[in-house]
Amino acid sequence: MTTSILILAGPVQSGKTTTLRKWIGAEKRAGGILCPDHQGLRRLMTLKDRQVHSFQLRPEEAENLPENEVESIGKFFFSSAMFELARKTLLEDAQASFPWVIIDEVGKLELANKGLEPALSQVIDWYLKPASAGTLVLVVRDYLVADVRRKYRLPPEIPEVGLSFFYSD
Repeated sequence: MTTSILILAGPVQSGKTTTLRKWIGAEKRAGGILCPDHQGLRRLMTLKDRQVHSFQLRPEEAENLPENEVESIGKFFFSSAMFELARKTLLEDAQASFPWVIIDEVGKLELANKGLEPALSQVIDWYLKPASAGTLVLVVRDYLVADVRRKYRLPPEIPEVGLSFFYSD
């Protein structure tokens, strides 16, 4: 089976997002999303247009919004509208013939069918088909890789790569 999916796995704060951001640079055509940290808060970067959006909310911001406008995971709060933008972006970019589509990151929310779901499942299913074009990069924290493989029924042939894969390109 030839696969067009890679799993970029690594510990929290190990440089996964930073490495991908540098690797893409101004040159690589890529779709999908990155979630870089900026001043202690996560941002949402849509790669097709390189736009950066507010994503993570401070606790005081979250408490002043209606409950349906906030997604929470542990002590962290995120804009529901930005999750909607991320889902829409992933679905559009998976169909747009980008050589690379990046999903940063697949985590606990997605494992609980929240966050990037259901768009994430649809995109993964599309890339598992032989007719898919380009490569899908799933960014996953190292301790969640087995859970992600199980949930999304990823075949064992799908490689898990480290940061060095993106240094050698």
